[in-house]
Amino acid sequence: MDPEALFWTDASVLKARQQKAAAALVALERVLSRDRPLGGAEDEFLELVPRAGPAPADPTFYLWVRIAYQLLGVLRGRFEPSPLVEAWRAAQGLDDAREALVHHLHAFKAFPLAAALVAGDSLAFRTPLRPRLPFAVPGTPLSIEGPGEVAIHGCSAARIQVHGDGHRIVESPVVREGGCAIRLQPHALHIPGFDDAQAALDVGTPFQREHAPRVCAALRAVRRYAPAVFAQLRSSVTLIALKPRRAGRFNNISHSELPGAFIASVRRNPLAWGDKFIHELMHNRLFDVEEIEPILDPAPGGRRDESFYSPWRDDPRPLHGVLHGVYVHVPVCDYWARVFADPGAPEADRAFAVERLLRLPRQMALSVALLERHGQLTAQGRRLLVSLRDRVGAIASAVRRMGLPADVPALHASDAVDYVPERDETGRALSVREAVAGHRARFDGRGLCADLPDDPVELLARA
Repeated sequence: MDPEALFWTDASVLKARQQKAAAALVALERVLSRDRPLGGAEDEFLELVPRAGPAPADPTFYLWVRIAYQLLGVLRGRFEPSPLVEAWRAAQGLDDAREALVHHLHAFKAFPLAAALVAGDSLAFRTPLRPRLPFAVPGTPLSIEGPGEVAIHGCSAARIQVHGDGHRIVESPVVREGGCAIRLQPHALHIPGFDDAQAALDVGTPFQREHAPRVCAALRAVRRYAPAVFAQLRSSVTLIALKPRRAGRFNNISHSELPGAFIASVRRNPLAWGDKFIHELMHNRLFDVEEIEPILDPAPGGRRDESFYSPWRDDPRPLHGVLHGVYVHVPVCDYWARVFADPGAPEADRAFAVERLLRLPRQMALSVALLERHGQLTAQGRRLLVSLRDRVGAIASAVRRMGLPADVPALHASDAVDYVPERDETGRALSVREAVAGHRARFDGRGLCADLPDDPVELLARA
């Protein structure tokens, strides 16, 4: 495949992990059927696999298969549990490898349940599914909430057969815009060992309903100013969990094990929020690319886990985070260039677009320089870095040709009003140049960027 298409445009890349999960499920079924390592405890799972149908359009399917594959490998002594499996087991107190796999196969029932509900079929489990609440039926807007425990026995006539005290079945909102159909369903991310969704779980379904119109407005902004990116988003993103911006330890996040999903902090301005939707989509895409072939060298002695300066973060980041940072901002810059070029866009948004177009190329060029100096890359990684350098250079040159001011006030998107000035510790409003340089001076603790110039075109020339 052409590297440029692989990195940026090919739609099949966004389906690669779900297809891989479907193939892995077939392999898992064959091994369990042939070897019977659980002495019969795998029987109901094997009966239910055909009832799950095609790979569910749900991010948790990939995660379920990945954990199952690793648990089987641990049980058979093929490899040590990964950090992902360790976190999952610890969250449930499952130390024994056999017990963990039996428990995980039991949880598979959620997928044939979803297929039967969607098809209007009946399904009866031999033993009931006893999920942790809240529980989302994969690939559907249906969730079960409540303070106690429930037992799901199957479904009939498109209704879940569930018993328990105090539970209720709720339906999450589904936003539809330009062919998108995205569930706003934090319950789907109520996963053992995955704590990042807690801020969205805390506000629940009412918060999702309240802000669904804002999600539609942000999607319209992406559709208008980044139509090619919107097409990718439409074909791949199926789930967003919304949270308040000040809640939790991050603003927005995509998880490498949950393709097609992300958690987003609500923003007031649809254009500023559209920026974040593009950002998270591209994280998803780069995870997909990395599934095909690694970008950073995973060999011992590689620098994947060292901490480096990131122009977007106050804390040190591994080079993997720096790589993701520059990659996701390439289409974000194109988005803001289109906003600026639109004479019908609100003046405040066009002013913020200028701020973005002066700030982001500086930050991306710094990141490219760090990757070129310190990255231990695979062949795929070297091809990506060449593409990033070329695209960042083209963006920086295009910004120069726009005839923008040399510097403008630094701005942030706000919760209360559209945009507010960025200030230093004394309260003085900063310019973009001052903000980028000041951040580098404060947080580049190892002095990795100390000799690099401010101008992105000159910076790329010297890197």
